[in-house]
Formats: sequence, structure tokens, C-alpha cells
Amino acid sequence: MEKERKVKLYIIVLGIVVVFIGVGIFYWYSKKINQKYNTYTVKPITLVEKLDISGGIESEYDVTLKSSVSGTIIERFINENDFVKKNQILFKLDTIQAELQLNQAITNANASKLQAETELKNAQKSLSDAIERKKININNLKNQIKKVEENVSFLEKELERNYNLFKENAVTKQNIDNLNQQLKQAKIDLKIAKDNLDKLEKDNLEILNAQNRINTAKATLDNSIKQGEVAIKIAKDNLERMIIKSPVNATVSNIKVNKGDYLVPNTPLCRLQDLNNIHLRLPVNELDIPKIKINDKVIIVFDAFPDEKYEGKVYRINKSSISDLANLQVFPVYVKLNKKVDKIKPGMSADANIIVSEKRNTIAVPINSIQKKEDKIFVKILKEKNKIEEVEVKIGITTLDYVEILSGVKEGDNVIIDEIKK
Repeated sequence: MEKERKVKLYIIVLGIVVVFIGVGIFYWYSKKINQKYNTYTVKPITLVEKLDISGGIESEYDVTLKSSVSGTIIERFINENDFVKKNQILFKLDTIQAELQLNQAITNANASKLQAETELKNAQKSLSDAIERKKININNLKNQIKKVEENVSFLEKELERNYNLFKENAVTKQNIDNLNQQLKQAKIDLKIAKDNLDKLEKDNLEILNAQNRINTAKATLDNSIKQGEVAIKIAKDNLERMIIKSPVNATVSNIKVNKGDYLVPNTPLCRLQDLNNIHLRLPVNELDIPKIKINDKVIIVFDAFPDEKYEGKVYRINKSSISDLANLQVFPVYVKLNKKVDKIKPGMSADANIIVSEKRNTIAVPINSIQKKEDKIFVKILKEKNKIEEVEVKIGITTLDYVEILSGVKEGDNVIIDEIKK
């Protein structure tokens, strides 16, 4: 009996061992089949689409101040790295020549004005004389006409009286003929005098010429005053520019001139930068520029501080392109830091990530699981019993690692990334 129990126990243990070996062989075989592929189990994730662009810090106001006049510097009031306020004096030039020019401009303006005023007075007197002359001539003609009319009237009466005497043979016919001739001439003289009066009353040429002279003199005077004012203003401005002031609040650098230097127009003086207002300028290519919007979030890492990250946002996007150092067309995008950082200076280089879109709880797959055939996009899904199904998908945003799937794949699907090499 004891021997039979041992045999039965041996058979049971052997059976159990065989079962375990079989299960192990099945598990090992199944695992080998499944291990033919690397897969990714689809689940909702957060996708952040960003653009990686390198750029540099610039000042909002960064100019090289230049001289607008000629002259010798007699004082320099600034040093490197000085902060200057708007209208603060930077340089002073010798003003002797400018003062002489101003005095000459004032003298010339006064002389020109006086000459024009004298011509206007003469023109006004010329008009007054012309009017008075015409008035006198008209009165003279009227007096002449009156006398001729009186003479005509006298001759008419005298002719009538002599005609009556002629009837009585008291005078000769020659007397009648003489009176007739005198009367005829008197009437001619009267007509000429009246015609002359009519012409004189209508003739305003001398007066018009005098009036035109006045108008010309007034215009000359007006121009003279304006030209004199302009010349004086130019001379004053020139004198004021001999005192060179800062146009803005800024920090001074790169001073190029010193006391005693002679300046000509456009001589570089110094560089002025507004270090309190800086931005990061990023050169963006034309394919990426449509993705960027005002107020997009930007993560910035400066080459000088590689272990620190700063945040900013897009505040200006150029509407036209410029040429970069490689002569490629790019669109400048300007980023403001959210906080002022004193150690960030113009000229520093930085790498920026512009966050152009972000989606939470969206279905996505690894980018290396995407396959393209002609104009369509597919992924391969590992089904039960190691069956592979090729599925067409529609994609959304893309990051460096993942692609958003809008349709074709659902949560829980095992997407094949690649096949394991033996």
C-alpha cells in the first residue's frame, strides 16, 4: 500500500511539472510573438506645440547719436555707462560762429523788411498821386468844357443878333460867315473836351499800375518778413544744436568724441540705449509665422544663464520680412519678458520656445508610428491574436514626439511603433 501511494504521488507531481512546463512554454511562445513589435497604448495626454527659435535681446530705443552741425567740442558732460535723462546736456560746442550767424540773420531780416516797407510806402504814395492827378485833370477838363459851352452859347446868341442886323443891312454877310465858323469850331472844341473827359474818367491804367505796385510791395514785404523769420529760426536752431542734449532717458555707451574734437554734420557721438525697455527679437520663417499670435507664451533660456528659464509673451509681429545673416527672408517677432531682470542686457543671445497651441486630454500617438501613403496617413494597430490592422487617421497638431489624432484611433488601442529586430 505504501508503495502504491508513492507511485500515485510521483505521478501527480510529474503531472503538475508537465503542466507548469506547458504553461511556461506557452507563455514564452506568446511573449515571443508579442515581442515582435514595440507598441504604444493610446491614452489622453496634453500636447504642447511649440516653435524653437534663437534670437537676441535688443533695446526698445537703441541709436547712435550724431552731430547735426559743425563746430568744436568745448565741453563733454558724460562718461561710459552714465544714465542720462531726456534733454540732459551731453556735449557743448563753441557757439561764437553760430551767434555771429544769428546776429547777421537778424540784421539781414531787418534790412530786408525796411526796404520792403519803404517800397510799399512809395507805392502807396504813387497811388495817392495818381488818384489826385486824375481828379485834377477831370476838374480842369470840366472847367474847360464849361468855358467852351459858355462860348458856344455866346456865339449862338451873337450869330442870331448879327443875322437880324444883316437883315437890316447893318452888318455884312462876312460877319455872319465868321460867326458861323467860330460857332462851328467852338462846338468841335466842346465835343473834343467831352470826349477827353469821358476817356479820362474811364482811364484807370495809372491807378491800376499803382495798385499793382502796392500789391507787389505788400507781397514782397510779407515774403521778406517770412524769409527773415525762417533765417532767424534756422540760425537760432543752429545755435541751440551747439548744445547737444539727450533725446530720451537712456544709458550712454561707445563715446566716440572728446573735448577739442571738431565735428561736421553726421559725426557719430555716442550710443544711447534704453536698458529699462528691452525685448527679445526672434527671426521666424514664413512657414511658421502664420502659427504665431500676439500674447503667445514664450519660454526663454539665455546662453549666459543656461540653468534659468524666463517667461515672456509675443507683443509685436512684423508684417513684412527682412533678410537675416544668411540672406534668407524672415519675419521679426518681438517678445517682452513678463518680469524685469536687471542682469538681462541688450546683445545677449537666447533660445526661445513659442507655445503656439496647447491641447489637454487629447488622443495622440508617437510621431514614429505615423506612416504616409500617397496623400493619406495611416497607423498600424495590433489587435487580438496578433492581428495587425492598418487604419487611416486624420491628424491635428504635431510636436517633436507626438501627433494629435482627430479620428481613426481610440483610447486603449495598441499602436505599433516599430518591429523588433531579432
